[in-house]
Amino acid sequence: MATCTLANLDSTSTSPFATLNVRRRRALLIYMLAQEVKALGGTDYIAAPNTLFADVAAYEPLIEAQRDAALIEIAKESAVAAGATISSDINTIVQDTPEFEEYHDQLLLILFLRCKVG
Repeated sequence: MATCTLANLDSTSTSPFATLNVRRRRALLIYMLAQEVKALGGTDYIAAPNTLFADVAAYEPLIEAQRDAALIEIAKESAVAAGATISSDINTIVQDTPEFEEYHDQLLLILFLRCKVG
C-alpha cells in the first residue's frame, strides 16, 4: 500500500504534471497505464499506439454509464483478487455506499483510494 498523506498528495501540486492542460494530463495517465501493461508482459502500446487505438475501437460505442459500469466491474474484480468479499447483489452493494454517494468530492475519494491500492 502506498503512503497517501496530505503532504504526499499535496506535493503533486508542484509537480510539472499539474501545469499541463487536461488533455495532456490524461495523455500522460494513458502513457503510465500503457507502461504498466507493458511491464506486466502485455502489448507495448507505447511503441505501437495504433494498436491501442485499434484495440479500443470496439469500446467506442459505450455510453458514459456503460464506461462507468465497466470501471466498477474492473475495480470489483481487483478487490476480489486482493481478497475482498463483495456481494453479487447490486442492492446489497448500493446499501453499503450511501455515504460515498453523498460525499461532495467523489473524485477525491477515488484518487485517495487509488493511491492506497497502488
